[in-house]
Formats: sequence, C-alpha cells, structure tokens
Amino acid sequence: MKILVVPRIFVQQMIAGEREKPSEPWTLISIVTTADEILLNPDVIHDLGPHLRGAQSYLFADTTPSRYARYDDEIKAKIRLFSEKQAHAIVSLIDTVRGKIETLIVHCDAGVSRSGAVGLWANDYLGLKYADFKRQNPHVIPNAYVMSMLRTASGMNPVEESVGQGMVRDAQGRLTLLLTDRDIEVIQGNGALVTAFEVDESGEHTLVVQHKDATDRMQ
Repeated sequence: MKILVVPRIFVQQMIAGEREKPSEPWTLISIVTTADEILLNPDVIHDLGPHLRGAQSYLFADTTPSRYARYDDEIKAKIRLFSEKQAHAIVSLIDTVRGKIETLIVHCDAGVSRSGAVGLWANDYLGLKYADFKRQNPHVIPNAYVMSMLRTASGMNPVEESVGQGMVRDAQGRLTLLLTDRDIEVIQGNGALVTAFEVDESGEHTLVVQHKDATDRMQ
C-alpha cells in the first residue's frame, strides 16, 4: 500500500479528468479550511470512479491551539481547530479501509502540513515503512498538533515536544526532522533523498542523505 500526500490542485485535476485516477482500490481524505472550499459531493464521489473505497472531507485550519488563541474573534469565526471528533473519524475511516485499498490519497491546500500529518500518522498506524513514505512524499512538513491528536485517538504515543533544530520528538523518543521548502529544494537539487535523522547521546546530530550510489553524512 502507498500513501500520497498531495496539494488541492492534484485532486481538482482528477475531478476535472485532467489527471488519471488510481486504477486500484483507493481512499481519499480531503482537508479544507473553509466550507466553500469543499470539493466532495455525491456527484464528484461518483465521478472519481469505481475503484474509490471511501472519501471524506474534514474542515480545519493549519494551526495549533497556541496560535489559534492569539487570533482575533473575526479570524476565529472563520476557521476551526482540528478536533478530537475529527481525529476519531479519520481513525475510523482508516480502520474501515485497512487491508481493502492499495492507495490512500490525502490532500490539503498545499499538500504539506495538515495532509502531511494525516499521511505520516496513517503510515505509522498501518505499520508501513517510513522510508517509503518519505520517498513518495519528500515535501511534507507535518503539523505536530494534528499528528499528536491522531496518535492519541488511535492509541499511539502522541507527539510530545519540539526539541528545536526543526525537530519534533514523540513519546517513543523518535525524532522527526521538519524540513523547510528551501531545505527540500536544495536536497532534491543535489539528487538526494533524506532517509534518516540520527542524534547521538551528546546531542550532536547528523543528517543522512541517500544518493543513488552512496551515502553522505552532512554535519
């Protein structure tokens, strides 16, 4: 099974017939910020083809409780925080299609933060290889709040803390390196793929970059 984290335009192109739809069983999770951005309706779901095995829309902003608390009332009236109810709904959807699909497509506006968090959580929850997920989705920068909510709702250890250097540590001690768009551009421009991030006991860290025929370590 593969998980694809994509921008909104990717799904719009599938709906418009400008991009091929998966030819094997698949599921779509659509994340939007406001109600007028919702893409899915019964007709659209029907047009997405006979291989679709579930499609759900979730409305929430790319933010965290601390940032949301600083917004003024006008902004708060327009957007929603990711909720516990939504987290459980996503877990339920994945439980329903587990073992029945070959592809999970998750989109938000840019296909980076909210969808990145849902995609990475689903990858972990389904026991898939992290290296495969990162190879297929090198651009993701997961929203740690969304990921933590999903991990809690699914009985997994939540993301516990940001440890600086663009890293988030979960309760198991695993570190996720959150790359910026510029970082990703530089790494991809060098023909490389980030496959792992290591931290030794002294706190010194090494980024492991996998090239086609060699592994270089950049301090």
